[in-house]
Amino acid sequence: MNLIYKIAIDEAHCVSNWGHDFRECYLKLSLIRDLFPNINILALTATATIPVKSDMIQLLALKNPKVYMESF
Repeated sequence: MNLIYKIAIDEAHCVSNWGHDFRECYLKLSLIRDLFPNINILALTATATIPVKSDMIQLLALKNPKVYMESF
């Protein structure tokens, strides 16, 4: 029985912004998909630009993500 139903990654823009420079472990978050292939992943950020959003989807290995964007 799988006790994990969803994984949330807060400040997910850090995967793109800083993963390449000084936080290489951020780039390994895609391993979550390998370990839990059927678990929903929720990636949250308030500051992602369109290029960063695309980078997050790729680096986190998100499958057909639903993207919600709002503004103040």
